[in-house]
Amino acid sequence: MTKWEYMVVEIRCINDSIQYVSINGENAANEEREGWKSSRHKMLNEVGNEGWELIKIRGVNTYRYENGSEYFTFKRPL
Repeated sequence: MTKWEYMVVEIRCINDSIQYVSINGENAANEEREGWKSSRHKMLNEVGNEGWELIKIRGVNTYRYENGSEYFTFKRPL
């Protein structure tokens, strides 16, 4: 049976400007992840190249929009 690890990325926006990025509840404001603030596309490509598969998006334009945050849930095999 395949075992999985999961990652949740939160992107918090204020007036359509990304202000904060966290990974599994920890601030992701380091050099490697700082570029994510300018582009969701860049974030999706980077984590995809690391073997992560996007399995869920919750937040903006969904019924569970919470405090200007979007949540991206990923999984990959252990």
